[in-house]
Amino acid sequence: MDPKEFVLFSHLEPLLLESAYKFPKPAVDGTYQFVGKALRDEILANGMYLSQQFNDLIIEKTNNYIANGGIVTIYPRHGDALPPPLGSHATGIPTGRVLEMFRLPDVDPAWVYYAGEILPTSKGKDLQVLIQGRAMTGTSIRSSKITSETREMEDGTKVRVPLDGWVEGIDFADDPAVLGAGVVELLENSPKWREEEDETTEDTEMFEWDKITLEDLRGNRADLFSAIEEASREPLLEQISSMEGAAATVTQERDALKEEIAQLEKLPDKVAELENKLQEQAVALEKAKEDLSASRDVATSLMGEKAFYEAAEDQLTGLVRKHLAELCETVDDIPAHLQEAKDRAYVEFGVVRTEATARGKGETHATDEDAPPPVVLEADKQAVLKLL
Repeated sequence: MDPKEFVLFSHLEPLLLESAYKFPKPAVDGTYQFVGKALRDEILANGMYLSQQFNDLIIEKTNNYIANGGIVTIYPRHGDALPPPLGSHATGIPTGRVLEMFRLPDVDPAWVYYAGEILPTSKGKDLQVLIQGRAMTGTSIRSSKITSETREMEDGTKVRVPLDGWVEGIDFADDPAVLGAGVVELLENSPKWREEEDETTEDTEMFEWDKITLEDLRGNRADLFSAIEEASREPLLEQISSMEGAAATVTQERDALKEEIAQLEKLPDKVAELENKLQEQAVALEKAKEDLSASRDVATSLMGEKAFYEAAEDQLTGLVRKHLAELCETVDDIPAHLQEAKDRAYVEFGVVRTEATARGKGETHATDEDAPPPVVLEADKQAVLKLL
């Protein structure tokens, strides 16, 4: 149901009962206070399903609305509040208000009750007399805030199920939709009216406002109709402009969402590309690990050779010094015997290296004659010459 559609329920047959509501002191003398029935947990003849849960919700929301300063008005007739077709501007003035909505589980748990009061206006006094004489007791709720949806029951029956909202008014009606809704209890004391001068009734009071149509207004008050039309045009144009702007915003958001969806659709290809790159990097990493291991082996070998040549340098230097000491009597003899000292040192270094190599292989000889001649490698010779 369109949120702006007005909902009208009500009832006729009144019942008297002992009041379970404590009324406040009226602000105006002659105010008429009463308890009435508003809604019942049932499916109405018009197909509206008033569940217990919804009725409890409407009690809570209506009372909150009143507590926050909202006025739930009471009109003598629905037509005074909502001229046909149902609109949003009242043609009359209210005669009272609803104070609170509640349940009386000890009396009838299925009903939603309300406490109301009618002020002693000219129309209010007429309404008070009609209620006292039981000539008018039926009431009907009024609301433009109730939203509903159509649902199908298990037996195939389609009903309208109200979802949310609150009551904006309760008016007197001859044939309410909710059988039984209306005034059920009057206060014991009759209202006391102040003496007032007779009021002059204008001719406009004779008009039946609830029967005036748009055609009547256009034909009899073209100026008023034009003024209303003109006053309505600007707000409508602004509303159309606002709706166009909202539509443009929605279009932009839709296009942005399409772009995001397109980007998301590309994700699988990007993921596959990243997986291939990761696999290639993993292969490159393994190759780098192998190269690093080989480099470590080469470095270890080079460190071993470096240690060998450093030891050889120290050893050869010591041997040359020893042989120079044996061959020379003075320092001046060193140049003449240097080459011979180098040759002896080289031969002795070769014998020492050969013995060390043999010991490393586990070979032993009984005498020096049994030992093989020193093996002098060209590489060793070149290394020794560099050192010397």
